[in-house]
Amino acid sequence: MVGFKSGEHFTFMFGGGVDIDTIESLGLLRVDVEYGLEIKNNWEFIASLGYDFRFDNYGSLQFGVGLAKSF
Repeated sequence: MVGFKSGEHFTFMFGGGVDIDTIESLGLLRVDVEYGLEIKNNWEFIASLGYDFRFDNYGSLQFGVGLAKSF
């Protein structure tokens, strides 16, 4: 994944890869946008939304939330 931080809160990412299964392997392209909001004491709330474009097959949408701590 390659990321580009736009402003203080948003990060845009994209990259390629392979989804490996016992039956077949599918090439994919992933696009993701992430929003980070600093809370306090070096804690950060993160929300992300992404999509996997699988070549010659289906795609998938993902949504994630998390907490991060800087040391």
